[in-house]
Amino acid sequence: MYLTDKKNGIQREPNDHQELEILLESFAKQVEEIVNETETTQVRPVPFDGVNRSCALTESVPIE
Repeated sequence: MYLTDKKNGIQREPNDHQELEILLESFAKQVEEIVNETETTQVRPVPFDGVNRSCALTESVPIE
């Protein structure tokens, strides 16, 4: 597009940015959709089977 045109020697007017504006609007819309989708996605908890497989929890007890 713009960089390819420049590489190929095609000159553009300084105010000729409609194509780029459309691309940026499309990108912004896609980002907004992804954000909305992640906000509505809920994490489902893993069923607890009585065994803590992630780490052993210890209680802090002062030594006398």
